[in-house]
This record gives sequence, structure tokens and C-alpha cells, in this order.
Amino acid sequence: MAHSICPKCGLKNINGRTICKVCRSPLNSTGVVNTSHLLSSKIKQHLQLSGNKGLVLDGQNLQGEDLSGLDLSSISMRRVDLRNANLQNANLSGCNLEDADLRGGDLSFATLNNATMRHARCDGAVFKKSTALAVDFSGASLKDVNFEGSNLSDSKFETVMRNDIYHSTSLINANLGGCNLHNTKISAFIQGANLVGSDLQHCFFKESSYDSHTKWPQGFSPQLSGAAYHDLAKSDLINGRLWSAIGIGILISAVVALIGGMNAGLWVAAFLVGIPFTFLLIVSNLPGLFFRS
Repeated sequence: MAHSICPKCGLKNINGRTICKVCRSPLNSTGVVNTSHLLSSKIKQHLQLSGNKGLVLDGQNLQGEDLSGLDLSSISMRRVDLRNANLQNANLSGCNLEDADLRGGDLSFATLNNATMRHARCDGAVFKKSTALAVDFSGASLKDVNFEGSNLSDSKFETVMRNDIYHSTSLINANLGGCNLHNTKISAFIQGANLVGSDLQHCFFKESSYDSHTKWPQGFSPQLSGAAYHDLAKSDLINGRLWSAIGIGILISAVVALIGGMNAGLWVAAFLVGIPFTFLLIVSNLPGLFFRS
């Protein structure tokens, strides 16, 4: 039977217990003390006594914790787990949140000026009416994020290289309605994003891609700002149809060849039937490559 040692009191606990038998500390499924709640209490105590000086939270687990209203400015929080955490009204200015996991987190009214959020995972997070001036979101995943009413001036949502691989920022289905995006650089997937009512003055969309579901401010021309139309759903559909056409053509050729056995004439017939049929199926899908519906 597997055991784990409680780091708080040193007692061996059977894996699967929910609390330590002696110190009654909460345990996770592997019999180890769940320190996220204890850690958040220590953070608050540290902030009260010494402010944020010397506080490093790299790689810590703060999933689901309430850190609302705290001054966490200039703290290193690389790879920190903040899934579903409450960071409302928190001050995260100057923080290094590279590779942090903020999925489902609530950062409404938070301040993130000059923060680094490169490669952060923020899918489904809420940044409503946050102040995020000159934040680096490059390479971050921001699908379904709600930035409604936020100030994102001078921020960057760019494609970056890491380990010889290009990582694009994803703003798919993000709500950027009513945001201040003045002088912001966006090189991202913005399919399905809402930018209605946003200030896009001097906002650059070079190498960004959008689709028919992307909503722009009235009178704004995305192509003049460097964005390109690219319907991901239609591309997937067309690619699927092309591969289906090729597959059907090969199948027809194979069936005719099998029926013919070693008959050379039927082998020739297989190619004469299969290849033109495949070509016709492919050609029938070509309009979708060049024209929007």
C-alpha cells in the first residue's frame, strides 16, 4: 500500500486520504498536503509585514485562490498555476507571468501595466475593465477571453519564436468590445473576436487573420491595417473534401484493379477511371479556395 509523508508533521499517510491523521492538514489524492490555501495565507501575511519585496512565486500552485485586491506588483510568477483564481482589483503591474496558467481566472478591474504574459494560458479568463498598458501578450493563448472595456494601449499580441518554432497569439472568440487598443500591435488569430466599439487608432494588425465572424468597429477596414481574411472552419472543410476526393479516387482505382487481378487492361482502366474522377472532385472544390460565401 502506497504512503506519502506529510511535509507539515512528517507522518506517513495512505494515498487517497483527504486529511492528515495527526495535524489534520488537507491532503490531495496522493496523500500530500495541499499547500495552495496555506500558501495564499502566507502570501497575504508576507504582504502585510514586508510588502512584495523579495516575494517569488515561480511555479507555485494557487489554483482557485482568492488574491483579490492584493498588491502583487513586480513579483516573479513564472509558470504559476492561477486557474480559476480570483484576482479582481489586484495589482499585477510589472509582474513576470510568462508561461503562467490563468485559465478561467477573474482579473476584472486588475492592473497589469508593463507585465510580461508571454506564452501564458488565459483561455476563458475575464479581464473586464482591466488596465493593461504596455503588456506583452506575445505567444499567449487568449481564446474566449473577455477584455470588455479594458485599456490595452501599447500592448503587444505578436508571434514569437521559441525553440525554433513560431508561436502565434490566439484571440479566437475573444471579447475586445469597447477596449482602448491605441498603438497596440496585434499579430494573432482573431477569428470570431468582437472589437465593436474599440479604439483602434494606430492599432496594427500585421499578419493577423480574421473571418466572417470577427466583428469590427463601424467603418474600420481590417485589410488596410494589415489583417488578412482566413476562415479556419472553411479551410478545414475544404481540406477534408480534398482528401476525401483523393481517397475516393484511390479506392475506385484499387477496386477496379482487384477485380481485374493480373489483367493489364483493367489496370489501365483503373487509372483511366480513378484519376479523372479524383481530378473532377478536386476541381469542384476549388471555388471555395478563392471565394468567400
